[in-house]
Amino acid sequence: MVVPSEFEEVPEGYLRLVSGDGFEFLLHAECAHASEFIRTLMDGGFAEAQSRTLRLPEIPARLLETVCQYFYFRNQYKDSDSPPPIFNIPRDAALELLMVANFLLT
Repeated sequence: MVVPSEFEEVPEGYLRLVSGDGFEFLLHAECAHASEFIRTLMDGGFAEAQSRTLRLPEIPARLLETVCQYFYFRNQYKDSDSPPPIFNIPRDAALELLMVANFLLT
């Protein structure tokens, strides 16, 4: 993941997610589409689809970073015939990540 400047154009095939505390995460759109919420916004003709930038003011960077890592993890193992390894999350963030996953419909 690359953290771009908000004023830079988002490259084709990527999305920029902006956390509530202002951190920016650039990730492959295919990976971000693991979230039904993000997929709906990006495919629905909303302003976010045009700028390919999604502001998530309710989600701090420390949680959004883990979510982005999970998107890549999920994408890596989506077509695997064997079960994926365990995706470890910080214990102290488990409840908050569950709420974020619910919000993003992941």
